[in-house]
Amino acid sequence: MSKLAGTFFTNLVSMKGKVAVITGAASGIGLEFSRRCVISFGMHVVMADIDDHDLTREVNRINTEVNGGSSGGGRAIAVRTDVRKRDHYVRLLDVAQRASPSGCIDVCLFNAGVLGAGVQVLKGNENDWRWVLD
Repeated sequence: MSKLAGTFFTNLVSMKGKVAVITGAASGIGLEFSRRCVISFGMHVVMADIDDHDLTREVNRINTEVNGGSSGGGRAIAVRTDVRKRDHYVRLLDVAQRASPSGCIDVCLFNAGVLGAGVQVLKGNENDWRWVLD
């Protein structure tokens, strides 16, 4: 096991100023994870989603809360991203590296996609998989 295992998120100071990339960040788990990383841990979070309107709204909400004094200096950055397109990922990761003083990305949560009732990605066929991402 890595010496770093178990050290992330153990206390507020351990993640302050670290950089995270989160896809599917305009709603649900991605949004809540983004919010907690910025507000609770003072991280710089590059939030990615295909829904530019909702993404921008949520990034503004998080940054407004940060500026209200409830955060340890974190910030949210919006990058509209279509996870089906490689060039979007390249741009997303470039933005994240530029947001980091060290050029490192510390946390990734690739959370984009949808699942519906009855879809079993691992047991399904190619069409099921494409539906999750498309």
